[in-house]
Amino acid sequence: MQLQRLVDALKHELLRHEVLHADETPVAILKPGNGKTHRAYLWSYCTTAYAELKAVVFDFADSRAGRHA
Repeated sequence: MQLQRLVDALKHELLRHEVLHADETPVAILKPGNGKTHRAYLWSYCTTAYAELKAVVFDFADSRAGRHA
């Protein structure tokens, strides 16, 4: 992706803040090979209303494992 470096830099800057809002939204995705759905998660992280930087980063994960949050 051409924008991945920009996304990574924004995420790095966002994670430097002491307070963030985070949300996980479950989504169903089709599991390859068996035609059944699997629960995955769309994560969003954003700065607070009081932060100078107004930013939101979205991330996709195929599980709720701690390494994703």
